[in-house]
Amino acid sequence: MNWKLRIDRIHRLKEKGEFDRVVMPLSYLGMGIGFLALCWVGIVRLDGGKMHPVALVLGLFFFVLPLILTVIRYFRGHFSKRLIA
Repeated sequence: MNWKLRIDRIHRLKEKGEFDRVVMPLSYLGMGIGFLALCWVGIVRLDGGKMHPVALVLGLFFFVLPLILTVIRYFRGHFSKRLIA
């Protein structure tokens, strides 16, 4: 990204706004679903049942999804002080 071009900064601001309004709330919802899936796998495992690897992998993925998206946003420059129109 060229920080000197105003149009690039405007596009990045729009992208940041879309992430803030749409993507991050959905990722937090996914984190809740992932937490429930991990709890379910743990309860089944403690009860002596078989562990379902698909539920475990999906639960872990959705649980860490907000962290992954935050790292992506950091490298895309969403938290930069230069991100002004």
